[in-house]
Amino acid sequence: MNGGTHAQRIIALLSERPGLNDDEVASALGIEPRQTVNQICRRLAASGVLRRDRGPSGKIVNSIGDAPTLPSSAPTAPRPAKTAQQDGRFERPFIPDDLRRSLLIIPCSGEKRDFAIADEDGPAIAQSLPPDLAAELLEARQRAKSFVPFDERRLVPAWQRYDGALYEAGRDALARLTAAGMHVIIISGGYGAVLAQEPIGCYNTRLKPSWWPNRLIERVLIAYGQRHGIVSVRTLISATGPYITILKRVRWHEAGIDDALLLAPEAEPGGMRRSPATQGQALAALSDGTLSPAWRSSYGLRLTAHTGQKKG
Repeated sequence: MNGGTHAQRIIALLSERPGLNDDEVASALGIEPRQTVNQICRRLAASGVLRRDRGPSGKIVNSIGDAPTLPSSAPTAPRPAKTAQQDGRFERPFIPDDLRRSLLIIPCSGEKRDFAIADEDGPAIAQSLPPDLAAELLEARQRAKSFVPFDERRLVPAWQRYDGALYEAGRDALARLTAAGMHVIIISGGYGAVLAQEPIGCYNTRLKPSWWPNRLIERVLIAYGQRHGIVSVRTLISATGPYITILKRVRWHEAGIDDALLLAPEAEPGGMRRSPATQGQALAALSDGTLSPAWRSSYGLRLTAHTGQKKG
């Protein structure tokens, strides 16, 4: 059962050994962390492929649903429900199969948190880039520091530094997703692009594309995807503004990535807080395996899906 996606391997295992809990499935298939199995099984159960019931020990166990489609040779992953059509094609699943080979992209925030204690340990995105591109990014960051004040006396990981509605609602989910092995990049007005765990200082500026010329941010994202063998990208962003303009231009096919979705809350008047809060709630839904085209935030907003840029 080494071939196929995690979802395919789980379906194949449960077709032979129904009634396994998530820990048993993870152990049998060597999938780490165990949360990955939980997320996939919950998604498969939501689509009717699996049943999740409480077993004799009190733990939730998994079994094949009432109407599985399992060919005798190689099992196939369940097809996403064709619930809506956008950008001329049906939506892909909002939750990727393998978090460890998936990249999540989110925006920074205008609000920052200060800390009395610095935490300068953490990976930097430049370490994952070709030397010339890393140098270009660092030079652009240095130029940004000439335009606005930066306080880098205390550096803390970006996902802890940023605040506001998105991070208030989604910070715990970010911690779970990174612990599960998902790659997370934050598009930053002051740093261009940073890893969620990358230590940064305090600054106050909106994203200005002219500070990152020659599609620098897009090239950084593509190079990172190539370096880490990313196969799926999920971007949570507002429907308007410079962030979505830049991210819609990323040519993911150059990194061999065909599964790229940009998810934006529905635009609405007065959505300055509702949109980022919806993005944060969507992070929580992504983390617990409930994010889907039918999902809505507590504000009643759904996510509109845009596929990655076409080849050519």
